[in-house]
Amino acid sequence: YTFDDKELLLNSVRHKDTFKNATSRKFKSDLIDFFRDDKYKDMKMVELGCCQGDTTKVFSSLFKEVYAYDWSEENIQEVRNKCGDNVYSEVMDVTKDEWKFPKADVVFVDASHDYPQVAIDIQKTIDYFDNPIIILDDYGNPNNKNIRTSIDQKINEGKVKIHKLIGEEVGFETKAGWKMIDREGVILC
Repeated sequence: YTFDDKELLLNSVRHKDTFKNATSRKFKSDLIDFFRDDKYKDMKMVELGCCQGDTTKVFSSLFKEVYAYDWSEENIQEVRNKCGDNVYSEVMDVTKDEWKFPKADVVFVDASHDYPQVAIDIQKTIDYFDNPIIILDDYGNPNNKNIRTSIDQKINEGKVKIHKLIGEEVGFETKAGWKMIDREGVILC
């Protein structure tokens, strides 16, 4: 990506400072920087909880194929309107429905925000996919420590390790009015 291409992409989607259910501009920018290497271009990724496709659109520019799932038909329709031909979206409650995903190299776990469900989703991701790179949002959300608790549990169990912290820093204020208490997200391996 050139700087101009990256800025055009980032300017085409919403971020956490304007839409409370989105990831931040910095989170998306960090994803672009992390996955910019050509070795990722032919990879497939699965997004569990795609909401309205703002981060999905970024993923579609990074990976060969993106499989996006959300429980809301309205959200899936937004994804279809926003994203390109390499995004395959489907209504699914990933916390309750049987997993029948295509094999993927990268998985964004962002469906449930409850404990222990996030920990369960991380474990299912580890078990279902072959050594995936796992991305999670809201690690630094003070209002929902369930995500951080779930990630830390899996780290303490030796199931994953933090490869990189991404997104906004401590103190970033979201559209919802709360401030980050740690980095916004993590990339696990």
